[in-house]
Amino acid sequence: MATKQKLTLYFPPELLEEARNEALRQERTVSWILQKAWEFARHEIHKMPGADDPLPGSLAKIESLRKTAV
Repeated sequence: MATKQKLTLYFPPELLEEARNEALRQERTVSWILQKAWEFARHEIHKMPGADDPLPGSLAKIESLRKTAV
């Protein structure tokens, strides 16, 4: 069994209400619902650029602007 750690997270009220409703529907805990949501979304989230990463296509735009400015 994995070690449990306590962490405080802040969610918008609407998202938290949806998670609570889904937990009630499935007779699960909110924690379980959020863990499963992360498992399902993990691969898509890893595809997102980081805060310091250039946006897709932005390098090509910069290069084309450089060529036209010369």
